[in-house]
Amino acid sequence: MLALTGAAGFIGSNFMAAWETHEDRPIAAFDTIDRPEKQFNVDKRRNVTWFGPADILTFLQANAELIEVVVHLGAETNTTASDRSAVFAVNVDLSTALWTWCAENSIPFIYASSASVYGDGTQGFNDDLSLGALNALKPLNLYGQSKLAFDTFVSQAVFDGSPAPPQWAGLRFFN
Repeated sequence: MLALTGAAGFIGSNFMAAWETHEDRPIAAFDTIDRPEKQFNVDKRRNVTWFGPADILTFLQANAELIEVVVHLGAETNTTASDRSAVFAVNVDLSTALWTWCAENSIPFIYASSASVYGDGTQGFNDDLSLGALNALKPLNLYGQSKLAFDTFVSQAVFDGSPAPPQWAGLRFFN
């Protein structure tokens, strides 16, 4: 089973479509379908069970033996958000909890990062994940700062040899 956050968004719904094309296994989808375009994104999906975003950790704990991979595309993406704790709760704290759960349960983990970590681009667009390179980046908003904070957490965990999922990838999306 695939556990997918952000499942009703453009990228998440297309990920589900690709999964259905290549896999005949169920999807546990986590998102809020609160706009017509999200409903449109998911209307054609099959073999999917929908849950609210807040249910992901409880679901994983109860269904660990069924989960093949966790794909975390869900995020607080409002680039004008001003509530740091709300943005970081979703984009850093939840991401960290999912990373940790996947490490503890030997489940592969794929997560969404963002090109917003590069800020205005004066530092370039190099995907150097060393701590020094990440610390040089200057995101322009809380969204970018939160995505950089989680990328930095991952880099630090790998550098320290802390428990990690058996396979993992961070996908840095541009828009």
